[in-house]
Amino acid sequence: MRKVLIMTAVLAMAVCTSCMNSDRASSSTGESVVFEWSDTQGNGQGVNVSDKLPYQSIEVSSAIDVVMSDTASRIWVSAKEDVQPYIDFTMKNCDDGYQLALAVKWNEYQKQHQNYTGDPVSVVIPAKKVYEIQLTGASSFTYDGSLSLLGGPDGFEADLEGASQLKAPIFGGGDVNLELSGSSSYRGEITAGDVRLELSGASMIESRVGCRVIDVLASGSSMVNLRGKATEEASLDVSGASTVSAMGFKSPNVVGDVTGCSIVEIDCWENIELDISGVSTVTYTGGGSNDCNVDGTSTLIVK
Repeated sequence: MRKVLIMTAVLAMAVCTSCMNSDRASSSTGESVVFEWSDTQGNGQGVNVSDKLPYQSIEVSSAIDVVMSDTASRIWVSAKEDVQPYIDFTMKNCDDGYQLALAVKWNEYQKQHQNYTGDPVSVVIPAKKVYEIQLTGASSFTYDGSLSLLGGPDGFEADLEGASQLKAPIFGGGDVNLELSGSSSYRGEITAGDVRLELSGASMIESRVGCRVIDVLASGSSMVNLRGKATEEASLDVSGASTVSAMGFKSPNVVGDVTGCSIVEIDCWENIELDISGVSTVTYTGGGSNDCNVDGTSTLIVK
């Protein structure tokens, strides 16, 4: 039976010019978060980090699974004992606030451990207001609590790469921008002003959305499953072999392009104006007037 320890954060205050969009190689230039190890979660000497870790953005890489908890007052990290020395958590002071960066130096670990099996590193962090999240390298971030913590009047941005996963509701009057690539996925509810969803590779979004305008850009073999409503417009740019399944999503106006062998389903009650080409199929309902241009062997179905 593998020995697994828990660590708690006891200090993390730093000044660093690195930010979320900086070179990832410099992610450790901030002052390291100092941890103490304990055998059980209840025996650590960690301090309450709600105020001592004032992060507003989070960067996660290296296959770390992060859960934001309403009840946590410390950062708890569960990792196999021989992985612990390679865990690198830093705090960075960016122009718009502090960023918590979490990573594991797997390349260095594998040089010393030939029997690498990819054991996960799990992190629980206190619930805080967050405006930016970046996930890379098969990492994940989950929040299923009762508070509205992702997003706000200033908006929310997330960048997911390399089969990473984000599962959390996003609320607030600001704009929301989600970018997914490399088989990444997002699941959760979005309430915002304007929403932009950009997917590539074989990425996936499943969401109930309430917004003013939604802009969906899906390429490769991406999948978008939407419910909800846009009060003004839905703009679509769907290509490759992507699918936008939005028959449960209502918008007065739908515009854009559908190319390749893509599939789009949507509910439009005023006007739909799409350029449809290749061997794509568009199905719409709701009674909106049809100003679509259909080329090639594409199909437009009105229900």
